[in-house]
Amino acid sequence: MGCTPTKPRPGATLEAPVELPDPARMGASVEGEGRESEDTFSDAAGERLPVRGTAGVGGGKKLMRSATALRRDLESTSVVVVVRVRPPSREPRGDLCVRLLSDQAAEVVDEQGNPRQMSFDAVLQTTQAEVYARSGRLLVAKAVEGFNGTCLAYGQTGSGKTHTMMGTPEDAGVIPRLCHELFTRVSGTPSMTYGVVATYVEVYNDQIIDLLSPRDANAGRPAIREDPSRGIFLEGVANAPVANVDGVAEVLREGTARRTVGETKMNAASSRSHAILTLEISGRKVEDDLGVSTTTAKLHLVDLAGSERAHRTGASGDRLKEGAKINQSLSALGTVINALTSGGSRTHVPYRDSKLTRLLQDSLGGNSFTVIIACVGPGASDRSETLSTLRFASRAKKIRNQVHVNRNPLSERILALERENERLERRLGALTAALRQRGLSITELLGGAEGGPPGPAAGAPPPPPHPTEPTPREELDAGRRGSRVAPPAGGVAAGVGGGGATAGCRSIALRLRPARTG
Repeated sequence: MGCTPTKPRPGATLEAPVELPDPARMGASVEGEGRESEDTFSDAAGERLPVRGTAGVGGGKKLMRSATALRRDLESTSVVVVVRVRPPSREPRGDLCVRLLSDQAAEVVDEQGNPRQMSFDAVLQTTQAEVYARSGRLLVAKAVEGFNGTCLAYGQTGSGKTHTMMGTPEDAGVIPRLCHELFTRVSGTPSMTYGVVATYVEVYNDQIIDLLSPRDANAGRPAIREDPSRGIFLEGVANAPVANVDGVAEVLREGTARRTVGETKMNAASSRSHAILTLEISGRKVEDDLGVSTTTAKLHLVDLAGSERAHRTGASGDRLKEGAKINQSLSALGTVINALTSGGSRTHVPYRDSKLTRLLQDSLGGNSFTVIIACVGPGASDRSETLSTLRFASRAKKIRNQVHVNRNPLSERILALERENERLERRLGALTAALRQRGLSITELLGGAEGGPPGPAAGAPPPPPHPTEPTPREELDAGRRGSRVAPPAGGVAAGVGGGGATAGCRSIALRLRPARTG
């Protein structure tokens, strides 16, 4: 796939085109989970931040928490938050506001000069491959197993969110690397058959726009729906079946060409909308013709527009309105996270306050494994936005989702019955083996033809039916007619004292008669 410049919506301006990663490079190494690298975040001139307890700048020990440890965190908490710090290449070293304390902690100095320490699941200042191994890669295996997943990049404008998620033709980001590994994994599982369907939308000025449909086809606007089995989904969007990584690359190229971008003082190609690429992955066993084993997972890959301040971006007119809508939706996102982490089980979570939070309802507090990448700049001029982003990430770390495999309820019931049947067959096999050791068989134990009790003689009359006790309804009807219900053979008539069954039925009738009023 060639690289196509992004086309802004009418009214937007774009001088620096955004290029998509080359599919041939999507297979770039994602192995080095514990491998040290001398590369930095997309900028060879950028230096690493100083680390407490090390001498010199850039020469200290590289901080890197292993992907294995983060995978354990995701298993136990369902939400992982990693912080990615841009290299400090724009400002003098003395004007930095962020310092890395460990592989899970950072210190930021606020406007009053007070240092604030915050902890996360990981703090990174490293290569694209290593960031992917500690974020999006954690979700691939889960999605193949049938679990929903979300990878979300958050931060101020110009902090590197789109670079982290998309990358460049020379250095692919999270989305292309994830897609490459996903199709490598599903194609390498011969016992399963998989299908993948992609949708690509943006939330622009709090309106959902389908990026895979022409602009005039969005007149009806996609609608958000909720289903007990499917969860939150979009109705009225184009669904693109994709068979390989080239198919996803084509979806990305077509959608990115329609995404709204514009120029500001902080970014020549600033995203003016939130973009959400969703891959719906369905899989079943090859021999399962009925589809009982089918699982369906949704993988949301989210590139949020950056929070911004008008006096720094120089926005006016449409850019100013777009920035206000972006900040409004991000504020709603922060409100949702505050409600989820407030500790009260009855706290109302305002998902419906914006289209963005409604779309991400399953990802935040719902049925999804979620990885949040908080992108920050270390410069003093970014101090306020960096502190706000780190506070957001610190709160998000407290979210706990309720995750389960996505199956059709009928399939779940069938699978449960199959498991019960297998359990009973194992018990029956163990019982049969125990009886054989004692010289017995199941038929003998159950009184079958071998050694069982003799049956009725030929021509003999059938045995009388087993006597049954009269039901309360029969006794009640007999009491109303003044008759007597015959007791079973050999039995004793029910009654109170010497009154027999009639007296007993009258007493039942008295108990059942409704009380008089007035």
